[in-house]
Amino acid sequence: MWKDVSSYSRSEKKRVPHAWEIMKAGIRVSVHRHIYYKNGEWLLTCEPFYNLHVLASREQDAAKREAIELVGEKVRALAAAFTT
Repeated sequence: MWKDVSSYSRSEKKRVPHAWEIMKAGIRVSVHRHIYYKNGEWLLTCEPFYNLHVLASREQDAAKREAIELVGEKVRALAAAFTT
């Protein structure tokens, strides 16, 4: 289950989430926007695999799915490296 981890100022009337996080099996995956990225880009941070990785998806739910797919690829590759 994704959790909204956005920080909101008290003066914000309309609260639009801009940071989501999910943690499974000790791996934290964050999909978020950053003030320095002005084109509506979603970013992926999942240490040690990704840090501010620009996602292709511009829609929030699609960006979350893309992030999980990318992290899954890294985890599968890591598991394969340990089993060969």
